[in-house]
Amino acid sequence: MDNLLTERLVLSLIDETDLNELTTLFTCETIRRYLGGAVSSDKALATLNSFMQDDAGFYFVVRSKTSNELVGMIIVARHHNQNDVEISFLFLPNHWGKGYAREGVKCALTFCKTELKIKRVVSETQSANKNAQRLLEALGYKVENILERFGAMQTIYVYDYDAG
Repeated sequence: MDNLLTERLVLSLIDETDLNELTTLFTCETIRRYLGGAVSSDKALATLNSFMQDDAGFYFVVRSKTSNELVGMIIVARHHNQNDVEISFLFLPNHWGKGYAREGVKCALTFCKTELKIKRVVSETQSANKNAQRLLEALGYKVENILERFGAMQTIYVYDYDAG
């Protein structure tokens, strides 16, 4: 599969050369604040290796187009409800507030529509994560449900392509 490109980003499928660099996304408490907390490097590597074995999901490494610097990761995979495809994202804190997540998730939304030919995607975030909620709402997601999962209130957002 070819890389996905935006104005400033390259989204490429994860491979072994990315693993060590990507562990930061899972071991950093700031990034994982609303995702159950940081995990050990070993657990992070095990998770990343499982991503590479998952033929049903798409695990994109997000890098700067100009510098090739790691910016984050976007995951397109089956949601917990097993009915929907979910877009989730993790970005390094030094890239927060610069529009990279919005640009990358927008690219993932286009990928889901044009390549996967699906009618809707979901994104789930802890209800306390106001930055993620603002991002999803700015992209046109709508709240579908609020529930308790993983010991916290979660907001399920849906992006319905037919709704515009």
